[in-house]
Amino acid sequence: MSSPNCSQLPDPFNELSYVPISLVRQFQIGQFILAGSTGAMIWELLSNLSNDHALLFKHKINISTIVYYISRISTLAYVLVSVIFETAATGHCRALQKVDTTFMGLSVSSTCFLFYFRVAAVFNRNRYVMAGYLTVWLGVVGGSAALIASSTGGTIGPTEYCWTEQMYNWGGVIEIMVLIHDAVVFFGISGRLMRNAYIDLPPTKRMRSFLFGDYLQPISKALLRDGQLYYVVKIACDLPLIILFYITSLSLAYRTYFTIPGVILMNAVACYIYRNARFSVGQGAQSSRTGSETTTAYTVDTGINTIRIMKTTEVEHGKDYKIDTGEVQDIGSFSE
Repeated sequence: MSSPNCSQLPDPFNELSYVPISLVRQFQIGQFILAGSTGAMIWELLSNLSNDHALLFKHKINISTIVYYISRISTLAYVLVSVIFETAATGHCRALQKVDTTFMGLSVSSTCFLFYFRVAAVFNRNRYVMAGYLTVWLGVVGGSAALIASSTGGTIGPTEYCWTEQMYNWGGVIEIMVLIHDAVVFFGISGRLMRNAYIDLPPTKRMRSFLFGDYLQPISKALLRDGQLYYVVKIACDLPLIILFYITSLSLAYRTYFTIPGVILMNAVACYIYRNARFSVGQGAQSSRTGSETTTAYTVDTGINTIRIMKTTEVEHGKDYKIDTGEVQDIGSFSE
């Protein structure tokens, strides 16, 4: 009587024993990426702990502050639930998968909504612009709902460990909607900044202004460069994610490898830009004169995102405007 070959029997205590051999390596790589992403998220949170504390206790709390913390907390929750889903023997895989994707949707939607306040400030709460922006943002929310509905979690074999059993292709619409949202915000704000800076620039100089921030006032240039930073990072993240997800010949593990790092990076950069806007707020004014032109710069603490669009005009007709809580106010004219 021959004894069974024990090396061919699955290890009941190792969930990978029940994973198809072709997927074991992919599953392990996914866990390594998750571990590295979690470490990066914790490092980023600890590095900005003093900034988050100052934002909460040393600055006025308003709607944008609440959205900021919802974004931070939901992103952290998404990462932690992903860790539990991938590594712990919970047995509640379907419910945990829904919680995980819900936190991802909340993270992405709230992070995108941080730019609502910037759009509202730059466009002076123009009702048509804001209606258009909210329509695009609701598309992101709809994409989040599609993600939640499209994915199903299940157990690995007879174990209580979890993995994503199925995800429909329409679940990837969230990344497409985020890409559209970011493009609308970036090009809309950039165009507005250039139009408010120097009205009479020829097309070639306007292009340099758009690409490099030339001929823009310091605050406008800072806003433009923050937008460029975010948009470049998002393009670098979203395009590979979208392309990879829709290569259906690949396994689901390969197609979703970089979703968590992408969400973490999106949140980190958006929150960095938001903190820059809040912490750069001060009070005062500076004036400088070159030839027949005078530039006056003000920053005013308004409670939302204080943003000043400054114009350089002739001394005899010099005026400046502040765009803050939604009202354009004439700072006054000056002459010499």
